[in-house]
Amino acid sequence: MLFDPGTTHSFIVKRIITKIGKGVKIIEKRFVIRTSIGNMVETNNMYVGVGVSLAGYELEIDMIPLELYDFDIILGMDWLSKYKALIDCYTKIVTFQIPEDRRMVFE
Repeated sequence: MLFDPGTTHSFIVKRIITKIGKGVKIIEKRFVIRTSIGNMVETNNMYVGVGVSLAGYELEIDMIPLELYDFDIILGMDWLSKYKALIDCYTKIVTFQIPEDRRMVFE
């Protein structure tokens, strides 16, 4: 899993889509995505409300399927802002504000 504040949306690798048990939602708006190797991908598919376990908490993520090679999931600004993520590069700690006003720390 990659925390990426440089991307606006969250992504899931296509090869594990069958394991998540959610149907794809076709959305009206089409996304044009520039990959890290410079390719342009266009899609209107999104998996909505996918449950992901992170540091012992089950959290929901809306993800766009994409052909990824280094990571299974990329959490972008849509998800990071929803959970008020604070990324401390010096200490290499990511802190989230999750429901019920609890803090989750990922080291």
